[in-house]
Amino acid sequence: MSENVINVLASCCGKLAQFRRNIVVRRKPPESMSAYECHLLGVEQLNIYSQSANENAIRLLSRAVELDPSFSQGWDELGFAYAVQGANGYGGNAATSLERFKYCATKALELDPGNSPARQCVGDFLALSGDFEGAIAENTRALRNSPNDSGVLALVAGSRALAAGDPAEGRCLIERALQINALPPVWYFSMLGRVTFVIGSHREAIAAFRRAPQDMPSTHMFLAMAPALLGEMEEANQIAARLASEFPDFNPEMFIAGYPITNPPAVEAIRRGAERMGLA
Repeated sequence: MSENVINVLASCCGKLAQFRRNIVVRRKPPESMSAYECHLLGVEQLNIYSQSANENAIRLLSRAVELDPSFSQGWDELGFAYAVQGANGYGGNAATSLERFKYCATKALELDPGNSPARQCVGDFLALSGDFEGAIAENTRALRNSPNDSGVLALVAGSRALAAGDPAEGRCLIERALQINALPPVWYFSMLGRVTFVIGSHREAIAAFRRAPQDMPSTHMFLAMAPALLGEMEEANQIAARLASEFPDFNPEMFIAGYPITNPPAVEAIRRGAERMGLA
């Protein structure tokens, strides 16, 4: 019971952070905000997931670490903003977004070795360099340090699917995260969708991505590929047409290039789905 309360109230997306934003931060002029207050508003924008909100998140979180360069959590969240930018092609250069993501995550962990989300991200970059054992070890350490943090569980679940490790273990982790957080942020369903897509549970992946952020092209990519792999081409073609219309510059190879996607089952599943859809 205590795990549920902590995850609902105390996380960066929780009720206490929302209260702080609404009651205190919005009453201040921007020039008088502290690093933490910029961070709160930046995280709020980060969790909208549209391209314009992502730009605002990067601006606010960059300001937070400018005001306080020792703010580990600020660097951590700025890294996630660049991760969203890279995975969805928002920045125009996936390699640049990925490099900035890596820099921020590494900086966050250097400042605070107990920052489990940053450790999880650094683990993914080990996988990107070919060190899969190191990646699994870092993600396992993040879990050991924060065993009841639903956000860490969700992040490592996605990592098990896309970066390194056993995607089936990732499924157990994301189910645990959803169990102990009664009000999960919508990005948890992106992680659930990624895990179930990689292990081949495409109908479950569709259900998950329908609850995931709907302004991201990567969400619609999976929503097109999963029914295609089920042979449901009418639905798949409708979503693919929307993806092409609203995000004409986005494609699955951009998703792979802009995020630490190295786990062979994930790369194979995404490319097979893209081929089936003609999205490659």
